[in-house]
Amino acid sequence: MNDNSPITNSLVEFLKDKDRKVATLKGKWGIGKTFYWRDFLKNHKKQAKTFKAYSYVSLFGIHDLAELKKQVFANF
Repeated sequence: MNDNSPITNSLVEFLKDKDRKVATLKGKWGIGKTFYWRDFLKNHKKQAKTFKAYSYVSLFGIHDLAELKKQVFANF
């Protein structure tokens, strides 16, 4: 991915910034958010190593904050 899009640039900045804790990709169902994230992460492994760990959570089917917290920790 040699994408110089605003989304890619924002995610690269997110990876560089030690103070930022959460990144969100939002859009309609089925447009490729998960595919984009996985492809981005694969192509930016070096920058992603600044994280000790991370959790990817899809909000699909999440109905409340308790479920979201459960998913965050389950995927950690």
